[in-house]
This record gives sequence, structure tokens and C-alpha cells, in this order.
Amino acid sequence: MSAVLTLRRLRAFLRLLAAVLFVGTIGELVAAKHYQEPMQMVPFALCGLGLVILAREWKRPSTRTTLTLRAVMSVIALGSLLGVYAHIEGNLGFVRELHPDAAGWTLVQAALTGRDPIGASGVLAVGAALAIAATYATASEETGEVLVADSGTGPSRRPTEIGVRHAAGMDPGTAATAEGSVA
Repeated sequence: MSAVLTLRRLRAFLRLLAAVLFVGTIGELVAAKHYQEPMQMVPFALCGLGLVILAREWKRPSTRTTLTLRAVMSVIALGSLLGVYAHIEGNLGFVRELHPDAAGWTLVQAALTGRDPIGASGVLAVGAALAIAATYATASEETGEVLVADSGTGPSRRPTEIGVRHAAGMDPGTAATAEGSVA
């Protein structure tokens, strides 16, 4: 399998996995009736935004849509962290209401394992990280060169094994051993 095909499949898998996490999160939010207060609508909006930008990047890939995807997914990850904070705060408030004298480890344990699950909020950050990861390596179908994004400024060329052999003066069509002799 060529490097181009492998990268294409990996990127598609990561984008699909991110989309499945966003859709699954919407289903979980509906099942948990997570729409009773205005703040509870934020994860719905973040999931919808994530799905829209994933679809746009899939349908019309370009440097601009890739950079937009990274920015939007960063916002989604920050929103996810806001949800984790809100759930921890809600759990602490609930425990303090029931046990006003609770302190120390009891409060920490209650905040992390209370009625509002903190992991549920964190799944959006995972989906965003997967989508961002899918943007960092692409391959040129014409040349077989692997294009690696460097610090968000866009793709730069990194030669493939064939490109390295060609640059070293070797015939790209031949196989070279580790010592540099032609097999």
C-alpha cells in the first residue's frame, strides 16, 4: 500500500471517528435530557459546529478549510473544558448542599464522581483532538511526497524514501540496503 493511500485512509478514519463522537454525544445528551437550561444547549451547538466543519473540510479540502477546522476544533475543545468545569462545580455544589461540613478528600472525590459525569464533557475535546490530528499529514498524489504541516502555517514538503534516494543520486526505482548498496 502506498504512503498516499495509507495517509488518506488514516485521515478519513480520524475524521469519521470525530464525527461519530459528535453524533454519539448528541444522542447521549438527548437521552440524558440535557436541554433543560440554556447552558445545557452549548454542547449541542458545539457538536453541530464540529459536524458542519468536518463536512466542509471533507467536501472541499483546502488550506483555508484546514486552518478553519483547527480553529473551530480548538474552540470546541475549550468548550469541552468549560463543560468539565461546570460539571465539577455542580457536583461540588450538590455535595456541599447535602453535607455542609464535608472537606478535603471527600469533596475532591465527590466532585470527580458525582451526579454530573465529567468524562461526558471531555469527549468533545477528544473528538476535536482527533479532527485536528487528521489535518497534520497529507500526501501529494502526483509526487508521492508527504506534506507535513509545520506549526499551523501550512504544509511543507518532507521527502519520501524515494525522494531521499533520488536526492542522494540513487535510482529511485531500485531498492537500497541500509549500507547504501543497491540490492
